[in-house]
Amino acid sequence: MRKRGKGRSEDSRKGCILKEANALFWSKGFDRTSMKDIARACGFTQGNLYNYFSSKREILHSVILGEMKRLIALIQPLENDHNTSPIEQLRIFILRHVEHTLGPPEGQLLHLDFEMRHLSPLEQADIIQLRDTYDKILRKIIRRGVDANLFAKVDEKLFNYAIASMIVRARVWYLLEGELSLTEISDGIFRLFFYGLGSREKIQQEVENKA
Repeated sequence: MRKRGKGRSEDSRKGCILKEANALFWSKGFDRTSMKDIARACGFTQGNLYNYFSSKREILHSVILGEMKRLIALIQPLENDHNTSPIEQLRIFILRHVEHTLGPPEGQLLHLDFEMRHLSPLEQADIIQLRDTYDKILRKIIRRGVDANLFAKVDEKLFNYAIASMIVRARVWYLLEGELSLTEISDGIFRLFFYGLGSREKIQQEVENKA
């Protein structure tokens, strides 16, 4: 049985476990990372880990759940925002996802779909529910743009998956010390999809504004 709260020191230790486990799962993979590896990275004995988590799988579940909750918190304000243009909402949505996924220290975030295979169906359900929330928010933005004649009529699901996949895939090649900033990357992704989503008039206006 895990010990109950000991204030900030326990929260700090638990946070260290999740942070170091995230980095190890990213660099070595879940299968090749041991509880001993995680304990060593935190300066603990392996037995200390079991005061906070019953298994490596429980750690993985907590890492992925925390990652998704942080992302949802960043984009949630856009869900019912009827004052900002859908074009600007799309730009903000992409920027916040890019910054969350690629910005320090999140440059080591896991690839959710790949690592989720290690979780039980019940644990996966927690993550899928949050992923559905992500999809719902993005599709609402796209639908608002279509309804306002700012976006062409498109397959919302297709564009939803394409945007999310492109941002997640950037983890493979992006370097914090690279030539492009996070803002430049998010703007490039936005332009790519806006030119696919935007109405002809709005695309022309965007081109003229950037000229």
